[in-house]
Amino acid sequence: MRDILSKGCLNYLSSSNYYPLEYNLIWTSDSLPDSGEIFSVWRPVPPLGMMALGDVIVSGTSAPAREYITCLPITML
Repeated sequence: MRDILSKGCLNYLSSSNYYPLEYNLIWTSDSLPDSGEIFSVWRPVPPLGMMALGDVIVSGTSAPAREYITCLPITML
């Protein structure tokens, strides 16, 4: 039973297109002295009824592509 549910969830997630609407910048390392490579932390803004399960860290200060992560329906959590 568990395998069937896992496969169903994976199939659902791989076929969904629930991408964040945008990302909000949370923090960037460019304020650190001698930080070396600059990176930034972004919080996804999910569509209504959806939820993002974490933040995204990228090299540089440009926001990640919307398709970088997938949001989940709140009903699945």
